[in-house]
Amino acid sequence: MFTTGILGNCVNALVLAVAAFVALHSWKVPAWAVVIAAGALGWAVL
Repeated sequence: MFTTGILGNCVNALVLAVAAFVALHSWKVPAWAVVIAAGALGWAVL
């Protein structure tokens, strides 16, 4: 997902990656929820 996004539109992919990291690290969101949300947002935005 991220290689396609970086080759096409790097700003959106970077924002998505940082948001997923913050959700996992700072907000302690479950990993399965971050994976599903990042996949859905990546599919919609990238």
